[in-house]
Amino acid sequence: MCVYANALGAFEPVDAAPEDVRIAVERFEDARALPEATTDAEPTDLVATASADDAVVGWAFARVDSPMRVGECVRPLVFEGAYLWGLFVESGARDRGVGAALVSALTDAVAGDRYGSAFALVERSNARSRRVFERVGYRCVDGTVRVTVGGRRPPTGVVLGARTYADAEQ
Repeated sequence: MCVYANALGAFEPVDAAPEDVRIAVERFEDARALPEATTDAEPTDLVATASADDAVVGWAFARVDSPMRVGECVRPLVFEGAYLWGLFVESGARDRGVGAALVSALTDAVAGDRYGSAFALVERSNARSRRVFERVGYRCVDGTVRVTVGGRRPPTGVVLGARTYADAEQ
């Protein structure tokens, strides 16, 4: 996994949405039409949705009101800025800029808030996701994150402290 970061003081939104796609950002508790797969969201998380022809074709989330702890990593990670997660675009809407529009809209929404940085975890082998985040101005700041496999933890006696990410360099 790679930790991607964006220094929000210099953030410029990317106009990537196709003309037939509408992007909206709202609190999760106020969101209307989202699939059940999004139940990991907290009520105060932000959600960006992409809609075309009255159907949701993509979404992404941002945790903004509390540090995000990612527990399935070998070394626990704590993100103290905004943390973007759960980016998904329906197959028929991919390669049209929808993912970049979602990430850009969420990043723009948190840029005016109290956060100096926004973060995301992206699988190194997921070239499509990496391109989306890079298009919006995110950069890989740590490519050494390892996730657990089948719930396995490090061998007994190995102690790994939490790694905290707070501010990205501009």
